Amino acid sequence: MNLQRKRTHSMRLATLLGVAWFGGLATVSAHGQPVVNGPTPDAPIPCGCRGDINGDGTVDGLDIAGFARCLLGNPIPGDNCTCADIDGDGMNMDDISLFVQLDKLPCPPRGACCLDIDDGPLTFDTCVITDPISCVNNGGFFQGADSDCTVQACCLPSGFCQNADPQCCVASGGVPLGPNSNCALPPPCPPVGACCFDIDDGPLAFDTCEIRTQADCLIRGGVFQGTGTTCTVEACCLPSGFCQDADPACCKASGGVPLGPGSNCAAIDSCPVIGACCFDIDDGPLAFDTCEIRTQADCLIRGGVFQGAGTTCTVEACCLPSGFCQDADPECCIASGGIPQGPGSDCAVIPNCP
Repeated sequence: MNLQRKRTHSMRLATLLGVAWFGGLATVSAHGQPVVNGPTPDAPIPCGCRGDINGDGTVDGLDIAGFARCLLGNPIPGDNCTCADIDGDGMNMDDISLFVQLDKLPCPPRGACCLDIDDGPLTFDTCVITDPISCVNNGGFFQGADSDCTVQACCLPSGFCQNADPQCCVASGGVPLGPNSNCALPPPCPPVGACCFDIDDGPLAFDTCEIRTQADCLIRGGVFQGTGTTCTVEACCLPSGFCQDADPACCKASGGVPLGPGSNCAAIDSCPVIGACCFDIDDGPLAFDTCEIRTQADCLIRGGVFQGAGTTCTVEACCLPSGFCQDADPECCIASGGIPQGPGSDCAVIPNCP
């Protein structure tokens, strides 16, 4: 600003501050919270632009009164005293001269920021408008320039419902229920849980796990793990020997073998030998009624028949000498003394076994 405007700005500020200019300066922490005079907020408010006390996106004369109130330790609702700490080292006399030099300063792009301010079920329970740097510095995540905070019902895998910004809800592992939804209104949260689905053309058929409603999971062509289930990550070995970190249920749905909690592909020299394993889980007519992808060692421990490294499980009609028909893996069928009826066959459409 020009010299005359600087003088006018300084005189207005001096008039507002009165004796505080020299001896009555309130102590303000580096977070912009007055700690001697006036009310102290529960938590610091992120500052999108230093000097923009009223949060209108510009540093100008409209911020003078708020700056004075913050300096004196008597802010009113709407005053962001964090922004009164111009040099970021705690509010002091140095900030007065720095503030006077600011005028018509455009603020950086602002947008919605998801933050955590309590220990409740939602990881990101609060949405505020600020700049990306302040957002990240306060442990939040920035939704993008010019994004806005909105509120709708958010359902967590536990079935707990809390009104929150939809992006903050998703970042907390929840499912937003759409515009105008409200946790105070019925119906309750729909069932949500872990959903395995594919987002790329990589080796894993189901490479991604996210918390979704069952209906949304099916729309995505996914495999719903059940109400209340959550996503975890461990090493997953495919019959090809390829290893990828993934949710264990998604790993199994992709024909792989999860290597257990805490495992990760970076710490594994090579995947163990895995393939299709035929074993028995009931006392039905088939001696080997179940086929799963297992390590060779695990298959033998189960008393199963290991089909070989890299083999996979398929299903077709299996006819036993008794005439009984049961859908099963063809190798498991043979190991049980039966005769597989070929790819695409199904006991439901075979009148009688030959």
